[in-house]
Amino acid sequence: MMKSKLPDAVKYAESGMVIATYMMMWWSGTSAVLRQKARYFIPKSFQITLSALLLLLLIYNLLRLGFVIYNRAFFADIPPGHMLMAFVHGVRFDLSGLLMLNAVFFGLYNLPGYPTRNRLLGHVVFTLFCLVNLAGIYLTLIDYAYYPVIFRRMTYEPLVLPREILSMFSGMAGDYLMLLVLGLSAGAGFILASHMLFSFLKKRLAYEFHFFRDTIFLILLIGLMVVGIRGGLQSQPIRPSHAFFSSSDRSLGYVTLNTPFNIIISYNQKSPVEQMSLIDRNEARKTIQEMFYLPDERNLEVDYPFLRQPQPAGSPKQYNVVVLVMESWSASSIGALGAYPSATPFFDQLADKGLLFTNFISNGQRSVEALPAIVASLPHILNVPLIGSRSELNGFLGMGTIFLHHGYATSFHHGAKTGSMGFDAYSRLAGFEHYLGKEDVPDLARTDWDGVWGVYDHIFFIDTVKKLESFRKPFCSVIYGLSPHEPLALPANLKSRFGVGESAVSYEQALRYSDFSLRQFFEHAKTKSWFNRTVFIIVGDHPFDASRNDFHSTFHVPLLIYAPDIVKPYRDHSVASQVDILPTLLDLLRFQDAHASMGQSLLQPSGKRYAVVKYRGQYALLSDNLVFLSDLGHAEGLYNYRKDPGLTRNLTDVMPEDANRLKKQLLSYLQEVTTAVSQDRMCRKEDLKFSLR
Repeated sequence: MMKSKLPDAVKYAESGMVIATYMMMWWSGTSAVLRQKARYFIPKSFQITLSALLLLLLIYNLLRLGFVIYNRAFFADIPPGHMLMAFVHGVRFDLSGLLMLNAVFFGLYNLPGYPTRNRLLGHVVFTLFCLVNLAGIYLTLIDYAYYPVIFRRMTYEPLVLPREILSMFSGMAGDYLMLLVLGLSAGAGFILASHMLFSFLKKRLAYEFHFFRDTIFLILLIGLMVVGIRGGLQSQPIRPSHAFFSSSDRSLGYVTLNTPFNIIISYNQKSPVEQMSLIDRNEARKTIQEMFYLPDERNLEVDYPFLRQPQPAGSPKQYNVVVLVMESWSASSIGALGAYPSATPFFDQLADKGLLFTNFISNGQRSVEALPAIVASLPHILNVPLIGSRSELNGFLGMGTIFLHHGYATSFHHGAKTGSMGFDAYSRLAGFEHYLGKEDVPDLARTDWDGVWGVYDHIFFIDTVKKLESFRKPFCSVIYGLSPHEPLALPANLKSRFGVGESAVSYEQALRYSDFSLRQFFEHAKTKSWFNRTVFIIVGDHPFDASRNDFHSTFHVPLLIYAPDIVKPYRDHSVASQVDILPTLLDLLRFQDAHASMGQSLLQPSGKRYAVVKYRGQYALLSDNLVFLSDLGHAEGLYNYRKDPGLTRNLTDVMPEDANRLKKQLLSYLQEVTTAVSQDRMCRKEDLKFSLR
């Protein structure tokens, strides 16, 4: 651990005191007249509730300051300005956590008339208030010692393990005497401050019972609590991942988080996967290395099976990177992939000039499943999507993080409302400095978006080109389109162009519009000086229709790498999937960065390729023509998905060697992926120390 620095601690103290000062200024600056009116207009219980909440916010800002000072070795290099922003962002999480913790008591206390008139009920509510908040304070103090061991804030899991939580308390009494003293002092101080506040306000504030007024304020309080618990009026409630507002320094997110908030939210979050034990550990890791490692790649640590570092020849290539993720692009409607007639004439033309993968597989069937695969090489073989799950905050080396380390500007663009599907928070975790959504498109007219989902693609793509022009060079940007997504809406002034009359828009018509939007993007991008120094990756996130009795079409999407200066036109017919995009980029640009990709570079001609997906409750491993399916129980089989799209003929007895080989590879992959995700073993803490500071 790094040595402590007293000046830094002083700076952190100054940052924390700013918030406390503003709170006191607000209270003292309130005019006497307003306070006098409030005594009679605003119910006594409502005023006491707000005062108690302000007291708690002050306490938790002091606790956050204590967390930083106690763990100063981990935060010593963070500039005071950045640290202050963590405190500012932290108020939102404090408010949400404290309201969740106290919602019942605040509600009871503000029942029309009763708590303030009934002394017994008032004492009961106050006692429960103290006990609950003491628990929150003590858990926060335990979190001080928990963080340097686990390198993350506490979740609910230690609380359901009696031995672990008891050992933590006993450890505080033994090895953490300072924390014990601080805990006793904080508890006594909190009770004393709460008692003094409640007693003072009860005496100072006049009470007049008005049932109608008190009911109105109770409803108002409930509404305010709902907004506060959600973290605002945005479309999705805040999650722990929203604390990671800085893509360049992940540790600031841990300062921002509030311990009670983190514990309560993590209890409600689902576990994406449980660790599987299916095969000998050493054999599994050897198999993984044979499947995915480049010849020059070396494993960096044995307990991190996917963590590896390439050793490419030559210096890195400083090319811009643009990843265009095309919503619901099914291979079955794309001419370059065999469809006739084609709904994508522009993409077909572009495909003739780039590297086209004709047997490319989406790793999931939803956008929220595709994004981690594309930007972080994490496959969807989980019980629930990774985004929004308990494992969302696991350490991983995302595309943005790696390119940020090389001095790239990193950005994520999504035409939907900010917060949609949690892309804003997850993109920052993946290292993207900027998230730009529907709200960031200037001068947006009502006719420029569909009224439900987001901005029409052609408008959004053109605006994104303008934004790319303003970024420092080189840049790495992911651009996520919206068409053809439900409700399959098209701009009114373009409907006739795609044969849309009074009837509903068909998928093919919406896809043709999406292709037209892609053309608009390239036509505008070609006018920019950075165009010829850019690697363009065009990939479908998932097929539109996954209900057909055709295994391959359920996952078959396009992947095109367009960079005429460094990538020759070619059609690759071997199997590949979205988790292969990140390692392919690193290989193409000769980056020597550590990565934990659960795929392989598609630029390597030798060796077999594989794709792993989850299909109707079974796990599937694909090679070029064969797929091995297993439910990890009794049902398993080997099929030729090219000749037998419905998977009706089991070839296990006909091709036993292939069946055994693919089964071993599938079990190895499932075991190592679930181990890495469930135990947070994608990368080490030191691998995430990428910063532009």
